[in-house]
Amino acid sequence: MNRYDKMVELNRLLSKEKERRAINALIEMKEEGWISVTELTRRTGLSRTYFYKNPEVRKKLDEALRECKNTGLSNHRAVLENGVLQAKLKLLEKEAEKLRAKNQSLEKENENLKLAMEQLEIEMLHLL
Repeated sequence: MNRYDKMVELNRLLSKEKERRAINALIEMKEEGWISVTELTRRTGLSRTYFYKNPEVRKKLDEALRECKNTGLSNHRAVLENGVLQAKLKLLEKEAEKLRAKNQSLEKENENLKLAMEQLEIEMLHLL
């Protein structure tokens, strides 16, 4: 094997390694529920154009984006907004539970006041 063949083989191996890194990062992000080429470049150290020009990686990227759009979580902002909404929902549920307890307490108090009022009316009638 001459030098040229060794260089070609080394370049082929490096290309496969880059492709593997890119696809693994795509799989991770898909599992997280969002895809961002900017984040992919940060995680892999590969250029933005690599994700668009490499046919195999581009195919995987397109598939992952399609799947994320189908779930409604196509970007990081949507995931964050979903988390914020979940937190707000929990707070509102706690507040609703407190209000239910307060309402129940007020209903009991109202019932007691009605009974006391009836008692006073009966006493008033006896006095007349």
